[in-house]
Amino acid sequence: MTVGRTLLNSVLVAAALAGSLQAGFADEWRTTSSLIGDSKYGDNFQHYDYVNADAPKGGTYNSVVLGTFDSFNPYIVQGSPAAGLVGFGGGLLYDTLMEQSTDEGSTSHPLIADAYKYPVDYSSATYRLDPRAKWHDGQPITTDDVIWSFQVLKANSPQYSRYFENVTDAVAISDREVEFHFNQKGNRELPKIIGDLAVLPKHWWEGTDANGKKRDVTRPTLEPPLGSAAYKIASFKPGSEIVWQRVPDYWAAKLPVKIGRENFDTQRFTYILDDNAAWQAFTKGGLDDIKPENSSKRWKTF
Repeated sequence: MTVGRTLLNSVLVAAALAGSLQAGFADEWRTTSSLIGDSKYGDNFQHYDYVNADAPKGGTYNSVVLGTFDSFNPYIVQGSPAAGLVGFGGGLLYDTLMEQSTDEGSTSHPLIADAYKYPVDYSSATYRLDPRAKWHDGQPITTDDVIWSFQVLKANSPQYSRYFENVTDAVAISDREVEFHFNQKGNRELPKIIGDLAVLPKHWWEGTDANGKKRDVTRPTLEPPLGSAAYKIASFKPGSEIVWQRVPDYWAAKLPVKIGRENFDTQRFTYILDDNAAWQAFTKGGLDDIKPENSSKRWKTF
């Protein structure tokens, strides 16, 4: 019993210490978002350990995708989004407020937002935008974009509506700061999850297409959307191929989370309906990967 009580007391003390450390940073701007302590990269974060910071740029990545696609809008229920677009996060097209670290647990680093803060009761979170953040058309990413994206994704995205169920609203408190309010206090995860918000271009989605038709963010579309991330859609064949081109003046290319990454100039995804046909295409060469293989008969041919 003594050992059990000692262990329990140690756990409670550790939890209290972690909470006090978190509270100690409340209402101070933070450049790393973490639920499990300090980031291993510290304040002098230059690039991820798992990248080659001097990796050459260029070349083409060719991949096979099974199935087909009929939309460039991944955040709604209707349609099958093209490769490179994801229902949660930004994919190849959009940046998020922060970016999740893949070699740290529950830790994010600045992307569109260069810092964030929260009060001691975790009832809200404020994200500050990097003034360098911009869309592919050169326009800056604004607080209006962030607020509109939050509203649109919470209302229409199955993933984000659930993820942000405890986030009630978002308001601009300056030309660079957006404050998000929560419907509960004491949940230290809520300030962090806001960093996973994909930011969409309000001015583009509320505009009109080449035919003068008003765009609708709640519907599928095959008009290549305006983005902010490292790639943009260069060409496509509906349902059968999509080609992404690296943006040469990508605004975030020199940020620590992006150095040494996104090195291919071109990413081409070719769609094939039949699994056997996809395998034959892969074995003939010219393709760099294929779906994870679950056929034991093919494993021995690798």
